[in-house]
Amino acid sequence: MIRGKLTYIFIVIISLLISSGCVDQQQTGTPMPTTIPTTPAVQPSVEILNAPATAIPGESFDIIWGVNNLTEKTISHTAIHYGSQSRVEPLTLTSYPNLTPVMNGTIPANFSTSVIINETGIKYFRAHAIIDGVNYWSTEKIITVYSPATITVTSIPNRVVESTNFVIKWKVEGGTNGEISKTGLIWDLKKGNMNITDYSNYTPSMAGKTPQEFNQTMKAPKSSTIFFRAHAIVDGIEILSDEKQITIYPEYTSGY
Repeated sequence: MIRGKLTYIFIVIISLLISSGCVDQQQTGTPMPTTIPTTPAVQPSVEILNAPATAIPGESFDIIWGVNNLTEKTISHTAIHYGSQSRVEPLTLTSYPNLTPVMNGTIPANFSTSVIINETGIKYFRAHAIIDGVNYWSTEKIITVYSPATITVTSIPNRVVESTNFVIKWKVEGGTNGEISKTGLIWDLKKGNMNITDYSNYTPSMAGKTPQEFNQTMKAPKSSTIFFRAHAIVDGIEILSDEKQITIYPEYTSGY
């Protein structure tokens, strides 16, 4: 009888311990599957790494680009394609009318080429590569090809007599847009430096667009030597020609 009561009490105590969490319970059931993250495949790519924003016609400049791939691979075609008009994808090998010499090599790698463009204006270009028969293009970039603005005296008279009219001609060339907002002759009776304030006289100003030739009729002062330069503001930039000089001879007078 006593043993039966003790057994009953023991069972009650064990039940209470289990329900209160003091005794570990082994969980059963189907375990949740573990999700293993996957790395997305890396597509080949082409990108411009270095290129100038401006260039001068007929002068060489360099473009550097990279051809990227997850694994090493040999390619037989990569180059810079360029032209005077912007192009959008999808692109073909003839989308741009010009391309640099085709190069080959093992990628991933960087490539470099020298480019010479003879005509002025904005040029659009992309780097391109063929990888496993698929064309890959960089984003489109631009380069502005322009000649620095210049101004040159082109014609001066051989002999000028005081109080007579004479003509000086000059030419303005180059510039990014070639907008001539002001041009004329600055002159004085003494030599000056490459500074407009060194000359006390300025002929009536003119405007135009490069390349353009101008001329100015002047009246000779009394016998002396005048020093002058042609001056212009092209695309907001001030330029001066080399200094020139003209000797003014006195009028011939006869006497008894």
